[in-house]
Amino acid sequence: MPSTQFAALPPGARQRIVEASLVEFAAHGYDAASTNRIVARARISKGVLFKYFTDKESLFLYVAQDVVRSYLDGLPSSSPGSIFDFIQRTTVYKLRFLGEQPLGYQLWMRIVTEPGHPVYAKAREQAVRGEDVDPFRQAIPPGTLREGVRPDHVVNVLTWIGRGMEASAAATLPDVADERLDAAYQAILDEFAVYLDILRYGAFREGGQHDCP
Repeated sequence: MPSTQFAALPPGARQRIVEASLVEFAAHGYDAASTNRIVARARISKGVLFKYFTDKESLFLYVAQDVVRSYLDGLPSSSPGSIFDFIQRTTVYKLRFLGEQPLGYQLWMRIVTEPGHPVYAKAREQAVRGEDVDPFRQAIPPGTLREGVRPDHVVNVLTWIGRGMEASAAATLPDVADERLDAAYQAILDEFAVYLDILRYGAFREGGQHDCP
């Protein structure tokens, strides 16, 4: 946690330190982040930084908690029987978050893709506070899957498709969050619906070619 000295700073001064830290942690991750670069960007001395935060870890956790909380608070909720709609809405939400908060998204991806990292685990735990941040399974009603298919199989397939859509669509998003975003998201949503329909109903019309020769 930051010191009382940090809390007493003018809002603009606090924000400058937070933004400098977010830039550094998002670009380099926790381990490779440099407090020298942070203080240079924030225009303060390293001694002053460590009057505000006891160490690099406490600074990271402070910066990360707002990013993670902001991301999780906006996630769509799931409901039984809506797994396809849920993954579609979740993927578009992630892209919107990427467009509007690119540094926050980049830091969040570092946190979730390295679950074994001790500092990232702390950042996730302090923001989540026991909530389920992977609610896909809640959207699969019991007894609806065919024999041999487990919920994690469905979640994995949908997650892989969603990540692929995120990666390919990210390059098409506007550089800034403006009126073009809504049109870009609608185009992504329409394309994603095609892939989800393939999963729902298959790729071939009745009587079409189903088996490889």
